[in-house]
Amino acid sequence: MVNLRALRGGFLSNESENRGRDRLRRAGVSGATSMLSQGLSIATGLISVPLTVGYLGQERYGIWLTINSLLMWLAISNLGFGGNALINSLAEANGKDDRELARELVATAFWSLVGIAASLVVVFALAFPFIPWSAVFNATSSVPTTELHWAVILSVTCFALMFPISIVDAVYQSYQRGYIGNIWAMVGSVLSLAALIGVTRMEGGLPLLVLALSGVRIVVTLANVGYLFSRQYPWLIPAPQAVTRRSFGRLMSLGLKYLAAQLAGIGMFQSQPMIITQILGPAQVGIFNVAQRLLTLPLNVVQMFTFPLMPAYAEARARNDWPWIRRTLRRSLIASVAVTLCMAIPLMFLVKPIIRAWVGPEMIPEDALILNMGLYVLIAGIVTPASVVLYGLERVGGQAMIATANALVTVILGILLTRTMGLSGIAGSMAFALFSVNLIGQALQIRRAFKFEQTEWLGRQVSP
Repeated sequence: MVNLRALRGGFLSNESENRGRDRLRRAGVSGATSMLSQGLSIATGLISVPLTVGYLGQERYGIWLTINSLLMWLAISNLGFGGNALINSLAEANGKDDRELARELVATAFWSLVGIAASLVVVFALAFPFIPWSAVFNATSSVPTTELHWAVILSVTCFALMFPISIVDAVYQSYQRGYIGNIWAMVGSVLSLAALIGVTRMEGGLPLLVLALSGVRIVVTLANVGYLFSRQYPWLIPAPQAVTRRSFGRLMSLGLKYLAAQLAGIGMFQSQPMIITQILGPAQVGIFNVAQRLLTLPLNVVQMFTFPLMPAYAEARARNDWPWIRRTLRRSLIASVAVTLCMAIPLMFLVKPIIRAWVGPEMIPEDALILNMGLYVLIAGIVTPASVVLYGLERVGGQAMIATANALVTVILGILLTRTMGLSGIAGSMAFALFSVNLIGQALQIRRAFKFEQTEWLGRQVSP
């Protein structure tokens, strides 16, 4: 009996080790292709920013960034059905080798998003005539009202069309094949740059820019969807009859928790353009965005290799492989801190000459903004791997509480400091909120998660 138990334990241990290596292999491939994709995206961004600023001017460029920020606000209405709620649920179904549940989850998510998108369009159409758009974007008379209106209409329309098909990336990530989605993203980056170059040769203002870039994104995503369901996972085709109440309940239960985190995420990451627009004017949004885009490059690298671990954590949790989770978190934290330090500090000294050569001296940020944004990046290098493991373990409630507290500090302090310190104040509020709220809160959440689940795991190991 003892020998049989030992033999079974050795077999399970080897199987667990093999699965652990496979998770890391898939995450590594996804991270490597993400680096290529992000590298291409960064390269096209380096080309597109001066083209866009030159084409639109500082005020229109700031308005365009603010529109994109507002669309991110609308994105929370997906309730995680096209994001983390689907990723967690689908990864768990994969961990249990349950194809029928996976099919139900994808179909339920897709058709739910179709319904939400249609509702958003109806509400937008009814509310549009009553919203003072020029006041919303603090636009001067140099931006015609008609141009602004068409830019908003086209942005929301394209956003609604993208809403249901956005599940494609969540499916790839759930099955730890994010590298396929990264390849499609590279195609999209190249075509978007080509579209931007074409637009800058014409005169159409904001509406033409929105239509060209969003249109390319929709076409590429539709092609990606066709490839996903015809070549990769044909059993996941979202047929209406596959929609089930149990899958909707599962997604909604998890999605409502993610909704709270997403709402808080708006305050953390998407409130800055609107605060700057209303206090300092839309022209200042571009200066902040350019500095943020350069100084947060280390976080892009960290995200490339940590985000693919989220479905891996979820799948490992479904198989009760807690030693692997603990080991992987420790390694990802060490790697993240090392990468952030090695990249962020040199960037802080080089950002001014880079921006001067990139988009011109009028977009160079002040030293205080560079310092505060650099501090934010250094802190985020610790916070990011912790966030990934907590979401992978479905510790969404605690994350939502942390994110809500962070958002309140970021917005309130951001408004106060922006009035007195300018752009450096908004960056300082981001760094202070991340340090004072997330570091402590996430450390407690991780400790609690491992203490509870490790106890459960040890109990299962000693049971006959």
